[in-house]
Amino acid sequence: MAAKKLTKKDVDTYSTLLMEKRNFLTGTMEEKQGQNGTSGGDEADMGSDSYEQDLTFSLLQNEGDVVQKIDDALGRLHDGTFGTCLICDEAIAKARLKAIPWTPYCIECQRKEEAC
Repeated sequence: MAAKKLTKKDVDTYSTLLMEKRNFLTGTMEEKQGQNGTSGGDEADMGSDSYEQDLTFSLLQNEGDVVQKIDDALGRLHDGTFGTCLICDEAIAKARLKAIPWTPYCIECQRKEEAC
């Protein structure tokens, strides 16, 4: 059974959720990039700075991945395929979309993907 078409209200709701999350992530990414300076202290400070920079880079990379997934989801909203699993072509549960609106997979296909 293929997914049913989303209502205008659904599209507006998911679009708002996605944009809010995107704006939050891009805002925190900019803050973290701005805080990525070094203190210029002793070796311990430099080691701490290096660790913090590595952690910040990792967080930025993860957040960047989510932003890309959000952009992909916004594209699916635009082309009418949002809410349909990209693997099995079944509807993604609304509860799942509400929790993770950028998800491209239903829960069963997500579990299969993670098991690989």
